[in-house]
Amino acid sequence: MTGTFYGVGVGPGDPELMTLKAKRILNGVAVIIAPESAPGKGSIAADIARTQLDNPDKILPLVFPMTYDRDKLNAAWQANLDAVLALLREGKDVAFVTLGDPMLYSTCAHLIRHLQPHGVTLETVPGVPALCAAASRLNRPIAEENQTVAIIPAAYRQPHLDALLALADNVVVMKPSSGYADLVDKLGEHGFLADAAMVSHCGREAERISSDLAAVDPEAVDYLSIILASKGGAA
Repeated sequence: MTGTFYGVGVGPGDPELMTLKAKRILNGVAVIIAPESAPGKGSIAADIARTQLDNPDKILPLVFPMTYDRDKLNAAWQANLDAVLALLREGKDVAFVTLGDPMLYSTCAHLIRHLQPHGVTLETVPGVPALCAAASRLNRPIAEENQTVAIIPAAYRQPHLDALLALADNVVVMKPSSGYADLVDKLGEHGFLADAAMVSHCGREAERISSDLAAVDPEAVDYLSIILASKGGAA
C-alpha cells in the first residue's frame, strides 16, 4: 500500500497562523518535504513548520531551482518526483510544506499535478494566503460589495498588465521586486497609487510596511512582498 501525499499550507509567516489540521498532519507523516531554491539555502515554510513539530528531524529538503533553463528545471522536477514517489511506494505518508496556501502560486500545486497520473492518494491542507494576511495586517479589505480584484504575479512581467489594471477596482500584486519601478509607474497611470500599501515578510520579524510606494528604493524591495491597492481610493 502506498502512502498519502499531503500538500500543506503553513500560512504566510506567523507560526500562529498555521491551522490545527496542518499541525496534526505534519506531526503524523513520516517525511516532510521542504522546498529550497538552492542547496542549503533553507526554507521559510520549513522554519514555520518546525515551530510546531514534535520531530523536526523528519524534514527532507529538496531543491526546486528558480531558473528559466528548461533542461535544468525538467531534470530537477523529475528527480524530486522520483524521490517523492519512492517514499510513497515505501508506504510512507509524505507532506510538502508551502508558504500561504498550496493552491495559490505554489510549487506544491505543480508537484500535485505531476503526481496525479501515478494514482497516489493526494490531500491538500489549505493555509492562510499571504494576501489575506497582508490585508488583515493593514486592516483593509481586499474587496467589498461588487468590487473586482486582480491578483497579479509581478515576478513574471505580465504582458496584459494595462488591461488588468484598467478592469479591476482593486489589485493584489504578488512578489513585485522584479521591475518594481515600472510597476509603480503603471499603478500610478491607472489611479492606484493614492490608496496603496506594500507589506514585506508579513508576520515575520523582518516585516516591513510601506505606504508610499513611489518613495521605496526599487533595489530594496524584497521578493516576499505584496502590494494591495485600490483605484481612486475605492476601498
